[in-house]
Amino acid sequence: MSDAMTQKFGEYLIYFSNALALPVERNFKPDVFTSFAANNWWLCFTLVTLYLAGIFGGRKIMENFKPFDLRLALAAWNAFLCVFSFIGMCRTVSFLLIHFNEYKINQFVFVAPSFDRPCLNQAIRRDCLLCCF
Repeated sequence: MSDAMTQKFGEYLIYFSNALALPVERNFKPDVFTSFAANNWWLCFTLVTLYLAGIFGGRKIMENFKPFDLRLALAAWNAFLCVFSFIGMCRTVSFLLIHFNEYKINQFVFVAPSFDRPCLNQAIRRDCLLCCF
């Protein structure tokens, strides 16, 4: 693609990404979450241990109970998860395409994101879902 087409494509993607941005996304500060994760790394191991204990302990406790009929609840949960995942995909694909358009693959994968780039500043700050990953 030519440079003009690439620039226009990036502008359309940023517009799409910003079109339905929520106030939480507009005011998102990634440093708060990354510093929390760096300072509380032990919390991951604790939560995984509790989760595994709950899985195996719960199976042991529920051995003697009659199974619940959860077909309707599971169908509703799957429908909600489908819609939520589609909305999340719509919000994050534009951000990923902006990065694929702007950087080479090794910069995209191995270099930490920069929050001071003018063309990506709005899209990065608004896609706070990606900070979780």
